[in-house]
Amino acid sequence: MYYFAIASRCFIGVVFLVSFLGKGINSGSRRAFIESLRETRLIPDRLLSMSAFVILVAEMTIVVLMAVPNATVNVIGFAIAAALLTVFAIGIVQVLRSRRQASCRCFGGSSAPLRVRHVLRNVLLVVVCLAGALVMETTEAGTASEVAGICIALFGGGVFGALTTKFDEIVELFG
Repeated sequence: MYYFAIASRCFIGVVFLVSFLGKGINSGSRRAFIESLRETRLIPDRLLSMSAFVILVAEMTIVVLMAVPNATVNVIGFAIAAALLTVFAIGIVQVLRSRRQASCRCFGGSSAPLRVRHVLRNVLLVVVCLAGALVMETTEAGTASEVAGICIALFGGGVFGALTTKFDEIVELFG
């Protein structure tokens, strides 16, 4: 379970780091993200910039909380991530039910339209957050002699996190 705790922290950390960088790295990507929020018609226009700012701060906060080697801090990070992902999933469901067209700027670059697969991806990420939080509460820290296992867990979490951020491109490639 120790390695799963490390892998899940890395996985969620990578997902939110890429998300933050993709939407917040420059003014063009921030404008595109704000426009994607406008397309959903879930947030009043006067609150779009502030909402985008809050989302970006929450995403970077999650990244920092996942990087801190403290179980309590990590559980808080998983909880914030699960809450944010749940809000995203609910918002996507509302957009889909209203039959509005909105872009998924979840990771910045993609402008793929929101689909059910985005809800499913967020639900899967919530499950990882919940499992990670549960494991953090029951896992004792390993020793330095477990470096290989730690490296494998970090690599696996990082790879799965990176693949998750390229979800739309992967679906397009094989779809």
